[in-house]
Amino acid sequence: MPLASVALGPRAAAPLMLLLDLLAIILLTPPAWALADRPQVGALALGAAAGTPLGAAILLRADPLALRWGVAAAILALLGLLVSGWRFHGRPTLPATIGVGLAGACWAASPWSAGRR
Repeated sequence: MPLASVALGPRAAAPLMLLLDLLAIILLTPPAWALADRPQVGALALGAAAGTPLGAAILLRADPLALRWGVAAAILALLGLLVSGWRFHGRPTLPATIGVGLAGACWAASPWSAGRR
């Protein structure tokens, strides 16, 4: 999104990125559906459904500069976990899976804040 915003502007880039995402979903869902752990996908979707309006509310009310710094800090913290070699070994619980869906949906809109004025 940020690169598309530079080239096209945020108002034109947002619908274009939405259409490209939709195309990817249409092409990738059928083969993935056969391999999916459907109960886990359902729990993630439940969390995402709850997190999307929460993420939108955060974007509407948060200071853009503070939001950018918060996203940068979260990325650095997660990069630290990745570089340290930490991995989750085990089967996630239902509340953890819903929490991951919720968190993912809240943070999914963070690139959109780059075009917000």
